[in-house]
Amino acid sequence: MARHLVSIAVVGIVAWPTLHVRPRDDFPLSTYPMFTASRGRVASFDVVVGRDGNDRLVRLDPRLIADTDEVMVAAETVTGAIVEGRASRLCEDVAMRVRRPRIVRVEVRTEQYDTIAWLRGHRRPSHVRAWADCRVPR
Repeated sequence: MARHLVSIAVVGIVAWPTLHVRPRDDFPLSTYPMFTASRGRVASFDVVVGRDGNDRLVRLDPRLIADTDEVMVAAETVTGAIVEGRASRLCEDVAMRVRRPRIVRVEVRTEQYDTIAWLRGHRRPSHVRAWADCRVPR
């Protein structure tokens, strides 16, 4: 009997936050927008990419983009440069660090993807906006 009462009490405590008219972000349920807001199907990514002599895209690693191993730091560096109007400067900085002979150009751009299509294997961006394009010095 005691086990049943404890079980009912635990279920009640866990369910209690769902009964609030205005939910709060608290244990055990999170209403924090990062977890609960609808994000839609389109995801945007600010990136720096290279182009070879045949104009093929070459993905660059975070070390070339922002002198770091951290992908998120590199991503924030790119976004910050775009937002602050420094995309051309970032493009030139990355182009100076590129030491691969086949990469001849660098682009700072925003790529948009349909997330459902991406999961189904369609890995090309649905839209690309170029912010800066520069040549790799030789």
